Amino acid sequence: MKDKIYKTFILIMFLIPGLIIGACLGSVTGRYGGAEMPGVVNPETERHNELAELILAEKEKNTELKLLLKDLERTKADIIEGTGTGEELRKELYNVKLAAGFTEAEGPGITVKLDDADYRKGISPGFLVIHDSDVTAVLNELNNAGAQALSVNSERIIAISGIICTGPTIRINRSRYAVPYVIHAIGEPEKLHYLLDRSRIVSLLRKYGITVEINKEKELRMPSYRYGISSLVTGLEVDTN
Repeated sequence: MKDKIYKTFILIMFLIPGLIIGACLGSVTGRYGGAEMPGVVNPETERHNELAELILAEKEKNTELKLLLKDLERTKADIIEGTGTGEELRKELYNVKLAAGFTEAEGPGITVKLDDADYRKGISPGFLVIHDSDVTAVLNELNNAGAQALSVNSERIIAISGIICTGPTIRINRSRYAVPYVIHAIGEPEKLHYLLDRSRIVSLLRKYGITVEINKEKELRMPSYRYGISSLVTGLEVDTN
């Protein structure tokens, strides 16, 4: 039993640093990455500036993630040394799996609906549609606001979740989705709604006519990462000697 718990902890400890790194890189990849910032501000530069500010904000979030990683290190040490009861270890494992997205979650929060803007003459169509970087930016904003769990179109977002443009759709984890994109965020509804609604990324999206609907929810039910832990550990061996 302890060997099984130990292997699961090892896997999640690999994923948490991935979240620390991925959260920073996710905001500047795609069509915004490496863009120049000329003296005259155009729409694309403005969106790039917004994402640059978000990546700075992610550094603060990383501090919390590093503290979680230290807790995992201590728990791993307890398992190796054989300290702690089986019940304590199971409870700790459940809490870690919940934080990592490998169990279902429920609680109050908000729902965010993102949809493309209507066509407008004189504006590049690229600014009227939802991109992967837009979804990532909103998720980052929710993380910064204290969201405890996130999903997009019922796909649970975990440390290694990929959100990538694939033509007119976006691939989330291993599936493709077209608009609208419905984000669920579990956390304090008032705080999440207030901070997201007044964020620069939401203001910028609305400026181009992109639909951003934010609603408070008394209760949200969120699925676990539907591909399971086993899909991530092919070839992974843990030496417990």
